[in-house]
Amino acid sequence: MLNGLGRPAPAAHRPGAPAIWWPGCGGCWPEWRSPWTGWRGGRGRCPLRPGGGLAGCEAAWQLARRGLAVQPFKKGPDYIDPMWLSRAAGRDCHNLDFQVMSDSEIRSTFARHAGEISIVEGNMGLFDSIDVEGEYSNAAMAALLQAPVVLVVNVLGMTRSAAPLVLGFLQFDPRIRIAGIILNNVAGKRHEERLRQVFERYVDVPLLGCIHRDPELAISERHLGLIPSNEAGEVERKLDYIAAAVGREI
Repeated sequence: MLNGLGRPAPAAHRPGAPAIWWPGCGGCWPEWRSPWTGWRGGRGRCPLRPGGGLAGCEAAWQLARRGLAVQPFKKGPDYIDPMWLSRAAGRDCHNLDFQVMSDSEIRSTFARHAGEISIVEGNMGLFDSIDVEGEYSNAAMAALLQAPVVLVVNVLGMTRSAAPLVLGFLQFDPRIRIAGIILNNVAGKRHEERLRQVFERYVDVPLLGCIHRDPELAISERHLGLIPSNEAGEVERKLDYIAAAVGREI
């Protein structure tokens, strides 16, 4: 089994794990655990705004509706994002927090609760950290769990410039395997076509899909974060809309 760069996949990701089929990406993604993270915080990643969290929530919702046991995890102490992930997956989301858990506690929590498919939603950008060494970053979590990464990239106002940006992420930390890329904030079909041409030519990692700009994908926010799922009206309707809209594009 080869990974997206043509190298043998680590033993933990070889056949025996369930495969996720992403419509339109042209292949199987044979991973059973994966962090979802963006290239930066804010608009590029924030959960349930068009970004990494939205894609992870949509994946959990769709896979759970297909009858799979989807287990969500959230990096850090957040409590609002896990409420949305729990609603989407139909299973309680568990926090994985470097600040209050040792590495062994994080690994054992992940192993104890892992489902058929496990999704870890990051916070901030992939390599953002409390220090220059990358301590407690999303990348550090991915390395600790030996999990591949789905990178969500905000391509607002970009076409060809997105390629060197992603190539930098691919080369920055050899411990991290970016197994797929989702492009976010795509302006329309013409923008998507140009981006696909760029990534086909320059980036040797599967492009899993393109999320088009859509204000209806957003969920109301407060100054501290998202509205909790138990306070938002018509939660299932909103999740259905997100799943339908993003599902067409990933």
